[in-house]
Amino acid sequence: GDAIAAATNYYIGVVSVDKYGNESAALTGGPYTLSGAANNPPNNPASLQQYKSDGTTIIAVGAQTTETTVVLKGTVSDPDANSVKLQVEVRSKSTAFSNSWTHESALVASGGTASVTVSGLISGTTYHWQARAVDSNGASSGWVIFNGADGNHFVVQTPPGAGGNPT
Repeated sequence: GDAIAAATNYYIGVVSVDKYGNESAALTGGPYTLSGAANNPPNNPASLQQYKSDGTTIIAVGAQTTETTVVLKGTVSDPDANSVKLQVEVRSKSTAFSNSWTHESALVASGGTASVTVSGLISGTTYHWQARAVDSNGASSGWVIFNGADGNHFVVQTPPGAGGNPT
């Protein structure tokens, strides 16, 4: 059926039918008005950035990191002031985005910075990523590709003998 809208009058009617098809008189009530505003989706995440595992050392676009863990951050906000989390989709550059999140942050206050730790990355692999904001009611923003364009966002290259090197 149609969606129910806030601030709209609705009338309810009920009729019972027995196993022989006999109907009762209709019971009606109303008007009933739903209060509260509809939930708006959060704003697109802003100020997306990628960091080494310490969460403070920036990984420049296209640069290498010697660690198999990165921290991805973004500012998330919601027009309804709901709490918001950051969902990210991190893929090897050879894999196209599917608009399905692979990692997510905890909820933070609207206007705050959300942080996502991504571990288990593979040495010798180039990655790209995108992010969206999701509010505490489940509404989501659109996907935003890091750096405004798809490309080689970072490369994991651990030193010889370090963890993460394929055998």
